[in-house]
Amino acid sequence: MKHSLLIILLLFTTSISFGQEDVDEKSMIGFGCSVGGEQSETVRKFSILLAKKKYYKLAKFLNSKNFAEKALAAYVCEKLNGLKKITLTAEDLNRIQRIKDSEDLVSVCSGCTQFEKIATKNLFSRNEESTPNEGFLIEEHAKYWFEFYLKK
Repeated sequence: MKHSLLIILLLFTTSISFGQEDVDEKSMIGFGCSVGGEQSETVRKFSILLAKKKYYKLAKFLNSKNFAEKALAAYVCEKLNGLKKITLTAEDLNRIQRIKDSEDLVSVCSGCTQFEKIATKNLFSRNEESTPNEGFLIEEHAKYWFEFYLKK
């Protein structure tokens, strides 16, 4: 019994690590990752800035070399601009549109099993070419997170 339990546990942990081998943890968007439901490093960084109401610092991430930071900054800055919490320049708005149209790959995670890389443009909209695995729409995952940290 102990051996079969050990084998099942070993297979389970091995299959999880295989699912994660392609992702970049430093450049990941995730609001509830792994067993503990933890935020990715990028999301944690943005959570702190939102909670401290340092909204203009978020716009600086539009120029980041980190694709996850750029994508999350595009989402957050667009929302903050719509709520009139910040005022974006025409250059910022153009940069956001370029980010949203980008083919750059962003690592995403959700729960214990979804760890993958998807094109940035697929974070913002689904299209006919999207596969079922490209179901990580940033709006669906970030909506409650954004509202929660905006109210802090």
